Order: sequence, then C-alpha cells, then structure tokens
Amino acid sequence: MDPVELLERLRWPFAGSNGIRVTWFDSWDPLLDDALQLLPQSQTTSHELLRLLMQSPSRPKKRTALLTDEAGPLAVIGLRRRKQFWEPVWGGGINGRYSLPVREGSLLRCLQALNANVWVVTPDDPSAFRSIRSAVALPLYQIPCSWDFDRYWRNVGHITAIKAARNRTRSFHLEVDRTGDAEWVIRQWANKWQDRYSDSDMVLAAEHYLRAGRYHSFVLYDGSTPTAGLTLLVDDDVVLAHVTYRAPEYQHHGVGTRVYELAFQWAAESKYALIDLGYSYKSDSYKVRWAPQVGNVWLANFAPIQIHVARAGVRLARKMLSAPGSVRRSQRGPRGETQLESA
Repeated sequence: MDPVELLERLRWPFAGSNGIRVTWFDSWDPLLDDALQLLPQSQTTSHELLRLLMQSPSRPKKRTALLTDEAGPLAVIGLRRRKQFWEPVWGGGINGRYSLPVREGSLLRCLQALNANVWVVTPDDPSAFRSIRSAVALPLYQIPCSWDFDRYWRNVGHITAIKAARNRTRSFHLEVDRTGDAEWVIRQWANKWQDRYSDSDMVLAAEHYLRAGRYHSFVLYDGSTPTAGLTLLVDDDVVLAHVTYRAPEYQHHGVGTRVYELAFQWAAESKYALIDLGYSYKSDSYKVRWAPQVGNVWLANFAPIQIHVARAGVRLARKMLSAPGSVRRSQRGPRGETQLESA
C-alpha cells in the first residue's frame, strides 16, 4: 500500500473532522446499503449506480467511505484512484454535476473529514476550509432550449462554421440511440485522451442510464462509418452534455460541429428546458460558441496538511533516488533481501 494512503487512513486529532467519524471499506459492505437508505439520491446519482460502480472491477483502485455523526449516516462517498490522488467515482466524466449521497449542506465538510488527497468539482466555493490546497473557479455553460440557437450562434460568430458543416455533411445521416453507439463514443473519447482511469466506469454508467431511458447517443454516419458522436444525460428537464468525439480524418467536414447542432435541435424538439454543457478548464473554451457562461463551479483539492507534506516528501524522495549518482534498488538477493548498487 502507498505509504501516504496509510497516513490517510489514520485518525488525526487536528484534521478538522468536526465530530464526523469515517469508516473505510475496500469492498462493498451491507453497512453501506443500510446507510444509503437514509441518504438522498437523484436521477443521475442513484444508490444502485453507486453500488454498481464500486463493485465493478476496474484498473484503478477504489474504496468507499461511510461518514457518520451523532445523528446517523452523513454520507457514502465512493473514491477512485487517479495517479497520486483520489476522485469521487461519479467524476472522471461520469456525471458532471458531482451530486453525492450526502446529507443536505454537508458535502464540503465531509470531503474535509476524509483526510485524503481528493480532487473534486463542487458548486460551492470551498476556499474557507483549512484542508483546501487549491480552489479554482471554472466557467459553467448552459443555454435554454427556448432560445433561438441560430441567433445566439450568429452573435458569437459561430454560425458560419455551423452552416459550412451543414453543407459538408449533407450526404451524412444521424443515428439516435443506435445500439452500441454510446459505448463507441465513450471508448473513442477515452482513446483520444488516453483516459484509462474511468472509461470502463463510464460505459457501465451509460448502460445503467440507458436502461432507465435517461441516456441518449447521437452519432453522425458517412454511409456505415461513424464519424462523430455526442452523448446526453437526462436530469429531469435538463440534458447534460456527457462525452463527445470526432474522427480526425473527418474533421474537415465539421462533423463535430454538425453532431452538436443536431443534438441541440433534438433537445429543443423533445421539450427539455435547458442544455448544460458543463464546465471548462479554459476561459476561452469552445463551449462559449455553443452556450453562454452562466456562472462558475469550483475545482478543489482537499488535502490535510500532514497528507500534503507526506506527498511532497514522497515526490522528493523519488526525485532523489532517480537522480544521477543516487543509490537505487537493483535485484533481490537469494533470501529476498534488497541488494543496493550505486547508480
């Protein structure tokens, strides 16, 4: 086990738990089901999906925290390892809203009580919490389906690209909710960005949402060849843009632009109230060409001081061991002891 992870599991009197008790589980336990019965859930973050995600085999490590206080269960938070930090299992592209089964108003103090190096996106500013190491405001983009889309796109200078894409894909056709298309979009997106941490969980979640009728795929075909795709997740009267991909060899045709426009038209014709494109790490994101910025969410890193210092120490030790002239481990001796040699 990572030495820093061992520190994360210890109880620190100064960690800021504020009366919250944290119990860790490396595998799913009936106690977690009992706690979930007393906690809220939403259409996009059901208790069933959380259980499926945490029980599903995956490349990255997972663990679950049960947080309680004197009133009973406070939260059940599933975490997935990504490099040297943890993220909520809802993250990594599964659900852009990051809703968690947490007692109302308790999310940020629960994240602090985890006593772990966690990165999360939250709608509330977390900078006042003492275990915060970083808190960055990210722009959020949404557009009402009642708007005149062409008028907005014309105002932001995007209509020319949209009209060009219409012309260049005139012979193409759109498939909506075709079997296998949702997984195709997710896998292609993961291959493009080399994301091997959450892609399998994303497919599992998509299958769960599909069964509930709340997940839709839009793939633009050139004959029998898929060229671009977009998936949408339904949350009441809002559709959340989930994953998008376009084949590089079809980029000149504007296939990515065209599939976006067609999905927008579908959402409006289906009488949804709002299209939520989520947040962006860039202030000049392509998303502003499709929808206006309506506010911010926060990308936050919770890491108590002892975890932050320990992680820095591990990085320094690794850097020193990899430097020229350092001592490194080579091969095992006959009884398993580590022999050392000078680099």
